[in-house]
Amino acid sequence: MNACLVIPRRHLMPFGQAGISMILINCLLPLFAVLLIWAPQIVNAGSFSVTPLRVDLSKAESTRVINLHNLESKPVTVQLQILSWSHKDGTDHLTPTRDVIVTPQTFHLKANSLQIIRAGLLRKPDTNEELSYRLIIEEIPEPPSTDFTGAQLALKITLPVFVAPEKTSKPQLEFQSIVQADGKLKVRILNRGKVHTKIQQLVIFAEGKAEKILAKHEKSLYVLPGQERNILLKTEAYVLSDSDKLIIRVTSSNESMDFYASAGPP
Repeated sequence: MNACLVIPRRHLMPFGQAGISMILINCLLPLFAVLLIWAPQIVNAGSFSVTPLRVDLSKAESTRVINLHNLESKPVTVQLQILSWSHKDGTDHLTPTRDVIVTPQTFHLKANSLQIIRAGLLRKPDTNEELSYRLIIEEIPEPPSTDFTGAQLALKITLPVFVAPEKTSKPQLEFQSIVQADGKLKVRILNRGKVHTKIQQLVIFAEGKAEKILAKHEKSLYVLPGQERNILLKTEAYVLSDSDKLIIRVTSSNESMDFYASAGPP
């Protein structure tokens, strides 16, 4: 996690401006004091550094180590949970599982210290299809004092966990696109393969339009095996029709590929 350091700067100003500024400060100080008294208190979440950002398990490597570093100057209590992960109807679904174990499940992490987390596979990998999970790392806030009336913020990190199938496989992507009534482009991404893919960028061109970019999606997303994702994109300075042919350029973690689709229903 990145930290932000704010350093005040000093500026010199003419005497007249300084006098006006001092008057304004004197007038506003009582208001600031009232705001500080009545403003709700907020307790900030902690800061963690986690490596790796993805956990890969397999028959050959059934255990992995995750490093969690507390970057704060105060201790924190952390809880771990592993859940089975699927994506349906535009929503991630997380359900309890005993396929994978993580230890320790709850621990107290001292200030500026490192905790080693171990993830272990408790089941046999599937022969053909990759298995998907999410590891949730969650800070447990200390109980507030009796006179505390604000909000407590707790840090929560989720890491993808994948169990490779026994048979080597690749993702198989298919794309469908439909122009919506408002002119936006709905793109359906279907993974017919047996392993996931992580799309880091998706760029759409109109075929025969000198590869002028029509739409772009730059938020990374996972497409799990046998599942689909739908995204809605605003087209740039071009009105699409159902007869338009599109080039969909997909950049994943290890390659860039072009796919072809029509702007209308298949």
